[in-house]
Amino acid sequence: MEQHIDFTVVHQFLPHHRVAGVVGYRTENGNWVEVHSDDGAEVQVRTAMDQGATEICLKLENEANGQAEFLQFDRNDLLRDKWSGLKNRRMAQKLRTGEAIDLSGRPLTPEGFYKLDDFIEGVDYCDAGTEAWIWSIGISYATGELLASTSSVFYQNPLFECLWVR
Repeated sequence: MEQHIDFTVVHQFLPHHRVAGVVGYRTENGNWVEVHSDDGAEVQVRTAMDQGATEICLKLENEANGQAEFLQFDRNDLLRDKWSGLKNRRMAQKLRTGEAIDLSGRPLTPEGFYKLDDFIEGVDYCDAGTEAWIWSIGISYATGELLASTSSVFYQNPLFECLWVR
């Protein structure tokens, strides 16, 4: 998935500042890492993200007087990819990390169930187009079809073997 760094959110807060670099970042396990690098700001942000940054503190310089400001951003605020337009930030995050699978491109049954080819345990399922989470996945006893639904319709349904319920 193509991702790029986007400082639009930074300029929404401080429109007359330029991003001078990364001061430091917080990792997934809560550790704070200071950054001492002469690389450009975008390279520093990308490096921090590659190292597992969840929050990134940027050094911003006022273009008029050169005065420094420091602002901290969630990594997802600085990252742009195909999931950036989602309002559900947790869904976007799970899709980016592979913790969720988007079913929006899957064929639908007349009842509106998503047709699946396989089932993967340990991940979440969603329709990123509608930003709806999948609530149940089941196999039809009658047809053998593997289906997913945004409701819990397959849970305790005698016509289906429920493989997964949210």
